[in-house]
Amino acid sequence: MAATLFSKARLVALSVAHSLLDQAIDMNSVEAVRQNVRDLETAADELGKSLATHRGLRRGLERDLGALQAQRDDLNGQIDDLLPPNDSDPSNDHYATTLEAELMGVEPLLADKEEEFRDMEKTISTMAQTLSMMQAKLTTMRGQLSRLQSQEHAAGAKESAAAAMQQAKSSMETGVDASVDSVAARIQKRYDIADELLESAASGFADTTKSDAAMATVAARLAKRQAANMAKKSPAAPVAG
Repeated sequence: MAATLFSKARLVALSVAHSLLDQAIDMNSVEAVRQNVRDLETAADELGKSLATHRGLRRGLERDLGALQAQRDDLNGQIDDLLPPNDSDPSNDHYATTLEAELMGVEPLLADKEEEFRDMEKTISTMAQTLSMMQAKLTTMRGQLSRLQSQEHAAGAKESAAAAMQQAKSSMETGVDASVDSVAARIQKRYDIADELLESAASGFADTTKSDAAMATVAARLAKRQAANMAKKSPAAPVAG
């Protein structure tokens, strides 16, 4: 019963393994390759466990087979010892009859066990070969995945660089120079106006200064004139004797 159950498990494991080995992979998709690697790893692990189980069953079969072979050889030896020329006493022949009947029951059991052992050997060989193929494909797929991931990383880096360059280019092409020129023109206009205002203020200050000086001269002249006029009108003072 145990061997039958494990044989069914072996069929399932081998079916999954061969399905994965034969699966067509879309190499244009890194995720598809990554998923296939994960599937292969899982299937290889399961197949490895099943292979270990079958090898354990084979050791049990070897023990059973050895026991039946030893029993067969022992029965054959006993029977031969009870028959001529090893034993000339006919009264012992009935023992040989019993042993021969027992041997007839052992032989089919031994034949079945030998067939089961050969089938187990074939199963283990098939599983081992399949596991080796899966491990080889895993090695290849891991290498391909590593290369694809490196390429994907490099492509992503280039895409980021290209996007940054495109953004920089767009920034340079959005009329920044024109805006700078416009701002410079407005500043120059302010500068010219301020310059004119400054010159006008300076000129007004000079005019005001000149006007104040002229008025002071006029006032001084008028004061002098007034003093002279007053001197003419006043009588001359007597000369002291």
